[in-house]
Amino acid sequence: MPFTKKKLIRFHLCDPAGIVFYPQYFYLLSEAMEDFMAAAGKPQHEQINVLRRRWPK
Repeated sequence: MPFTKKKLIRFHLCDPAGIVFYPQYFYLLSEAMEDFMAAAGKPQHEQINVLRRRWPK
């Protein structure tokens, strides 16, 4: 199932040189994973609370 998510990289995600600060990639990946699961019809709260499923981050 192809999934594309566009994200505007804001200033607060970058270091003083204007490069995305590397720990922010984990935040962005987690956000994309939540959006992917919601698009697949399985929102994160349902996966965790109802189905007792988790995925590595």
